[in-house]
Amino acid sequence: MIYLTSDLHFWHKNAIVYTNRPFETVEEMNEKLVENWNRTVHQNDEVYILGDVTMVRPNRATEIISRLKGRKYLLMWNHDCFAREKQFDPAGCGIEWVKMYHELHWQNRTFVLCHYPFVAWNKDSHGSYNLHGHLHSPAEYNFLNRENGRRQFDVGVDANDFRPVSLEDIVAFFEGDDADLLAIANERMQGMSTKVLLTEEESYSRLGITEEDLKCFEDVEIE
Repeated sequence: MIYLTSDLHFWHKNAIVYTNRPFETVEEMNEKLVENWNRTVHQNDEVYILGDVTMVRPNRATEIISRLKGRKYLLMWNHDCFAREKQFDPAGCGIEWVKMYHELHWQNRTFVLCHYPFVAWNKDSHGSYNLHGHLHSPAEYNFLNRENGRRQFDVGVDANDFRPVSLEDIVAFFEGDDADLLAIANERMQGMSTKVLLTEEESYSRLGITEEDLKCFEDVEIE
């Protein structure tokens, strides 16, 4: 399985403040991000990290990245200073390579990967995808792009319940029918870890699914 994520910001207190993350401390945030990652990703899965992992020094970065399952690929950007330092060894924490741009080809589709979103990207007029981070978008951002026929998806944790998102789910999100979209929503809700039991309406709200989006599901039987 192939997964993508971005903007984890381990040890970054301001990430909690500026993006309104539901954590009291960076320690709580770090542990929840690691837990969600390892509950989602298996050891043989591939994970593309589209930047802004952490701003700490290489030894601390290596320590926490090493806790994350999977074969990892880093597309570094402005907050990944650790990856620029000579003492950082990518292989020491399971990172296969470090780049700033990458094109991924999967099931006859092209995915343009970078930390930043693009206004235009390679083969965008031929159905390619731009997968990015940086914006710390709510889930509504991806739904809006879907509605507008724009194959651009924020893989950042803030838009995806603080966990990696699979390439299969992204393709189904844009190309699948309403039943596929509902299945993705149900799967993500089942994977949520919350302190209280949420109603169905609250669960959809957490996913950024509006009442207008739910109209698409009116003819879909929900068990």
